[in-house]
Amino acid sequence: FPLPLSILHFRSSPSPTRSLPLSLITHCFQPITHIYYDKIATIRLQFHKLIIENYKIFSRTEILFEPDLTIFLGTNGAGKTSFLEVLSILHELTMNSQSSWLGFIFQDKSSSGFIGCFPFKKTESSMGFEIWAKDEKENHLSYRLSLVPGPQGMPVVFEEKFSLNGQLLCFWDKVQGQFRIPVAKAAPSHDGSYPFLLNQSAKPILHQFDGVSPLIDFIDWVSSWMIIRPELMHIPRDIEQIDAAKNTRLNPTGSNFAPVLFHWKNSPTLKPRFERISSFTHILLSDLGMDNLTWDVLPETYGERLGVRAVFWERESKHWKSFDITYGPTGILQWFITLTALCAPEATLVAFEEPDSFIDIRMLETFHDAIMTILEEFCRPVMKHIIFTTHSPAFAGLFRPEHIRILERGNVHSIGEEMKESLRSERIKLLEAWLLDMFESEVEVE
Repeated sequence: FPLPLSILHFRSSPSPTRSLPLSLITHCFQPITHIYYDKIATIRLQFHKLIIENYKIFSRTEILFEPDLTIFLGTNGAGKTSFLEVLSILHELTMNSQSSWLGFIFQDKSSSGFIGCFPFKKTESSMGFEIWAKDEKENHLSYRLSLVPGPQGMPVVFEEKFSLNGQLLCFWDKVQGQFRIPVAKAAPSHDGSYPFLLNQSAKPILHQFDGVSPLIDFIDWVSSWMIIRPELMHIPRDIEQIDAAKNTRLNPTGSNFAPVLFHWKNSPTLKPRFERISSFTHILLSDLGMDNLTWDVLPETYGERLGVRAVFWERESKHWKSFDITYGPTGILQWFITLTALCAPEATLVAFEEPDSFIDIRMLETFHDAIMTILEEFCRPVMKHIIFTTHSPAFAGLFRPEHIRILERGNVHSIGEEMKESLRSERIKLLEAWLLDMFESEVEVE
C-alpha cells in the first residue's frame, strides 16, 4: 500500500449508519488513486489459440478465439467450467514459485487433486496446456506446459517451452535438468520443481539475459488475467467485502464491486469507467419502468474502518432511505459485477462464468448494449480479451455468430449458418415462454 492505512481510519468512531461527506472521502482517496490504483494494463497481446490436453473432459482440444470477444455456449457437462479452470490454472501459476504451489492449484479442481483432473484418472499421457498469442506487430508468441504425476501424485514439470515466431526462446532441458535460452546461450538456475517460464519470480532472473523481453511481457500478460465466477446466492455482506482500503481490485467472485467502483469514481483517470456503468444503469432502470430510482456508491464508517455500499433510492427521497443493492434482485447484482469486471483497468483478459445468470430477459438488450459499448471504449483499444461462458441461446444469440463457440463434451467448434437460425428461433421461443408466463400470472391475479 503506497500510503499509510491510517489516512482511511477515523478515530472518532461515528455511528455505522452515518455517512461521511463525499468531499472528505474524495480528499482522502485522491493521492492513493493518483499514485497506484490508476494503473492500466500496458501489455497488449491478442489471445489467438488455446490447446488443452488430458484435462478432465478435454482429451485434446484446440480452441480458436476471436480478437476481442469469444462466447462459449454449451449445456451442463459440456466443459464450460473445466475450460475456465484451465485459464485459472495458467493464471495462478504466475503467482508463486514454491514447488508445493503447483500441487495446491489443483486441490480445488478435483476431490482427488492433480490425479483426479486426468480423464478417468488415466495418467499414461501428460497433461498439457498451450497458449498462442500475437502482439501489436503481429509477432507470434507460444507457451507450452506439460505436467506428469510425480511422487505421491503431485504434479511435476515434464515439458516447458516458450517460442517467438516459431523460434525456441527458452525451454526446460529434461536431460540436463536445467533451462536453456538458446539466443543467449545460457542456462538459468532452476530445478524444474515448478513451472519457471510462467512465473513472476522468473522475471528478475530473465532480465539478466538479452532477447527474452517477449517472454517477460508474456508473463505479465497472463498474470493480469481475471477469471470471475460469481456466487450470487452466497455473497458475504460483511465489512471485509466493502472495506475501501482492502478492496481496490475485483475479487474472483466480484462480491467487492462497490468499493472498487468507489475508487474509480474518485479517480481522475478511471472515473469515465464509473460514469459509463452509471449511465447504463440509469438506462436499465428506465427500461424496467423504475425511472423514479437512482443509484450511487456511498461511503459509511464502521468503527475505525471505511466501508462503501452500492445503493438505490427514490430520486425525491434522501440517501438514508436507500436500500443496499447486494440485498436486491440477483439480476441487478449480476449486472454490476459483470460490467465492473469488464471495465477492470488492470486486466488483460476477463473470463466470466455465465454473466447472464439471473438476468431478467427484459434486461438482455440493454445488457448487450452495455457490454459492446464497454468493449469498444475500454477493451479494444488495449487489446483486452473478453470471454463468456453461457448455457443460454437467448444471451449468445445477441452477439455476432463469429464470436460464438459451441462446446459439446469437450469439443469446440464455430457456429454455422444453420446454428445461427437455430439460435434466433430459440430466442423467440424463450421470449414467447416469458410472455406466456407473465400473461398467466396476470390472469391468476385477476
